[in-house]
Amino acid sequence: EEQRRGAGGGSRFEASGLSLEQRADLARADRWAAAPQQPGCQPGGELGGDIELDFTVAGTSTTVEKKYLRLTSAPDPRTVRPEPLLKQAIDRVRGRLIEFGDERGQEQYIYLWEQMKSVRQDLTVQRIRNDFTVGVYEMHARICLEYDDQAELKQCQAQLQQLYEEGLGSREGQREFLAYSLLYNVGKQADNNVADLMKDLSADDRSDKYISHALQVRAAAQLGNYCAFFRLYSDAPGHSGYVMDTFIGRERFAALRRICRAYQPSVPLAAVSDALAFDDAAECGEWAEDHGATLAEERSYLDCKASKGQLVEHSIAAKREEERKAAERRAEATGGLKGWS
Repeated sequence: EEQRRGAGGGSRFEASGLSLEQRADLARADRWAAAPQQPGCQPGGELGGDIELDFTVAGTSTTVEKKYLRLTSAPDPRTVRPEPLLKQAIDRVRGRLIEFGDERGQEQYIYLWEQMKSVRQDLTVQRIRNDFTVGVYEMHARICLEYDDQAELKQCQAQLQQLYEEGLGSREGQREFLAYSLLYNVGKQADNNVADLMKDLSADDRSDKYISHALQVRAAAQLGNYCAFFRLYSDAPGHSGYVMDTFIGRERFAALRRICRAYQPSVPLAAVSDALAFDDAAECGEWAEDHGATLAEERSYLDCKASKGQLVEHSIAAKREEERKAAERRAEATGGLKGWS
């Protein structure tokens, strides 16, 4: 199973407002931007999803790996891999995941993204919809969770929902991804969505380790029980921790405020670090200071009394960086206007 990111997670790539697919498309734009859209070849939705054809292709390619390019014309069967070869391609991706180990930056993800997208494309143009197809989308969705690619994750989730509704895939897989949906909506504080997801849960569903964990997270978050919440975060099954990473910062800040009110005048930083599921006290101290907290006694204690009135939910460092960039843009704009005078 793919390794878990460090506690607290976040996007591994610079926030650009574009998905990885959009950035990759821009980088390759000169290759095919001028190519006309051909009849029978339709884009798969506004998020750039998998291609939809008016006919079925029977692939004859013997190449295991291939790069992904969005189709702008009818695919050549000689470039499309049949299902047995696609299974080999997925096995190779699994092997590369193991080889990557902890080295999982943008270069590694671009490889994974291209290979998974090309497999999905070959499945789609051949209209292969079976349990293997479900496994491919589940695998890609887990990779997206690890690398925080929300745009691609939404595509995988949409396809999985359709495949599950067709009766494909295992009940275990369906429960796992239902749990991820529950956690995602808990993070968004979308109570109505959570209620809709919960209303059809059977007793067997609720006893599933993924769903049971998600329901416990929901209860802990609603009650403000940060001790239980962060224990559940530390013991999250599968990729549940990656979903919780999307709202862990908010829960940590709420817990920090409670701690500062309850433990005056001060509390050992190591105790705070353990309570909030940080890797170590140093990481916890840096995070707390970035939200306005004051440390004391050679950074070994959280000064709750001094911190209580000056905590801020946003990252101070991130706000300063935004202000610096905004000042640079204003200076550039002013300089440009002076050039016109």
